[in-house]
Amino acid sequence: MHDTRSATEREIEQIDMLQTLAVKEGTLSRIRKRTRADSDLKALIRIDKERWPSTQIQVLLALRNYYPFRDELAVQNGLILKGERLIVPAGTRAVMKEKLHQASGIQATLRRAREIFYWPGMNRDIEESHCKM
Repeated sequence: MHDTRSATEREIEQIDMLQTLAVKEGTLSRIRKRTRADSDLKALIRIDKERWPSTQIQVLLALRNYYPFRDELAVQNGLILKGERLIVPAGTRAVMKEKLHQASGIQATLRRAREIFYWPGMNRDIEESHCKM
């Protein structure tokens, strides 16, 4: 399905997506900085701007987890969004898990994470780190 919206309409939607994130500006700045430094996420931004290959096998191995929802990805202000959720760079995930664990219980932590963040294997990572606490 081809997106028939104008560039302005797409930009307005993306701006609204960033404004509704329940993430503090300091955290957004940290994630933005780590995204710029993360080679996989830089490649993800590049492939998203240029054009995704027609098959998943043609995609770099590190980016294949993103292929099934490639149409949901948006880059806005140096941040990558999967729908309304912020993609967290590998170098920031431990800090995000620690902040998320401030919620009470594993289910509350997972629910909060699913509302705001995304990274491949996020549920498993959170469950494993929750067991260690």
